[in-house]
Amino acid sequence: MTHSLTITQVPGMLVVRAGGAVLAETAAGLEATGTDEPSRWLPLAEAGLFLDPTSEMRDIPGIGGARAYDIIAKSGPILRAAWAVETPAPGAEALAGHVTFDETRVAVEQL
Repeated sequence: MTHSLTITQVPGMLVVRAGGAVLAETAAGLEATGTDEPSRWLPLAEAGLFLDPTSEMRDIPGIGGARAYDIIAKSGPILRAAWAVETPAPGAEALAGHVTFDETRVAVEQL
């Protein structure tokens, strides 16, 4: 099934929390809809302090090629809990250099 990707600016702040700590926050968050699951994205430059890149790559349908990142949390690593777009699909170029988080494993709040 073909989907039409829509990327919009998230109003307010996006805050990522894990293990009781704030890992990242940005006023430049994006939301991608039109794929199987809506996703929220932060600029990697603003979210990368607690991220450790892995060698694992995957294709996210409608988004493009993304690298897995482990989150380095005080309570221990959260493996493969974030994905950063390295080779965006056509129409997803705005997500290049952005990272999304597995929201079943970390909290992403819109404030």
